[in-house]
Amino acid sequence: MNPKTWTVYAMDGHIKSINVGTEPIPAELNGCLYVEGVSHWDTHYVLDGVITTRPSFDIVNPTPSIPIAGTFMLTGLPGGTSVTHPDGIDIVNDGEIEWDTVQSGKYKFLLENFPYKPMEITLEVEDA
Repeated sequence: MNPKTWTVYAMDGHIKSINVGTEPIPAELNGCLYVEGVSHWDTHYVLDGVITTRPSFDIVNPTPSIPIAGTFMLTGLPGGTSVTHPDGIDIVNDGEIEWDTVQSGKYKFLLENFPYKPMEITLEVEDA
């Protein structure tokens, strides 16, 4: 008989651990919940007690390069998305963010908003 696999998760669906063997004891879960099944923290979350694949961001036209003094724009971001960019971190609530620079080079942007999978975009700013 194969041992069962249990996914332990927080109230918001974040996966905390995967346990193999006997059913977890609620008193040892520190407020977490559990469901039978296999998952992975970076590709799944638990929604209404069901292990679910985390969605990807569906951003509009993430242009990989712009000229110096051009504007890099991301649209279609879900409300509450955290965007880490070269100038800091912004929380986007209106669905879009714009960024520009007068320095050529490669710049990284990190998008985070659970349950979406984090997404990294590299932008190249080119001499005109």
